[in-house]
Amino acid sequence: MKKLLLFVVLITLSALAQAQTKIGLGIKLGDPTAISAKIYTGKKIAFEVNLGTSPYSYGNGYYDKYYGNNGKHNGWVYDGGYGHGGGACLQARVLAHKDINADIDGQLQWYAGGGLQFRQRTFYGNFWDNNGYYYHHYKLTDNQFGIDAIIGAEYTFDNAPISIFADLNLFMQVVDNVYPWIQGGIGARYNF
Repeated sequence: MKKLLLFVVLITLSALAQAQTKIGLGIKLGDPTAISAKIYTGKKIAFEVNLGTSPYSYGNGYYDKYYGNNGKHNGWVYDGGYGHGGGACLQARVLAHKDINADIDGQLQWYAGGGLQFRQRTFYGNFWDNNGYYYHHYKLTDNQFGIDAIIGAEYTFDNAPISIFADLNLFMQVVDNVYPWIQGGIGARYNF
């Protein structure tokens, strides 16, 4: 699955890059922590793709709520989670940029947009049988798919092909379970 996602991202980037003049490649720290690519189609519109992983500690309350409210999983009674691992994350977005008029060197812009996100997470839970006698540790793989709404700011230096950014987004999971996730991060890209 990870190889397929990487292949799709690379094909998309190479197809878009042939028709574009500016591409930024870098890293994003936050949720997700990812390799970040941005294709600028002009001054006002850009496409962004992030491929990475969600932090290890994020979302434990989500699984406790989900399984605690539903009570059972495959006939087992839920008794709390004991951990989960980060998983693969792919975000693809379209962003609209607007200049912020400021008396500074470089270019400062805010942006807003939307797109799609896919995440695959692993969760480890504790379950009892219906009689409360047998304890079972269970590994669950959760595929999450939904829509993103994002807002952020980006600063591009005048004398160096580098931009830095910070953003905040709402990921509304719509497949498997409807659930809102708040995400964000900071990062930097080298612009070609």
